[in-house]
Amino acid sequence: MKKVTIPLIRLIPGLIIGPGSWLGSYIVMNSLYLPALIQHLDAANKVSLVALFSTMG
Repeated sequence: MKKVTIPLIRLIPGLIIGPGSWLGSYIVMNSLYLPALIQHLDAANKVSLVALFSTMG
């Protein structure tokens, strides 16, 4: 059985693009949509609620 090695120059783009593609939507949701939604629901306690939801997520 022959051992297959992948050159590092091919591996690094995959390790950046792969997680970036599924983490991108999560980061956008946490940084833009969640604070806007919480401000719409309860503007007075926005900071504490964003911290709570971010910690739980």
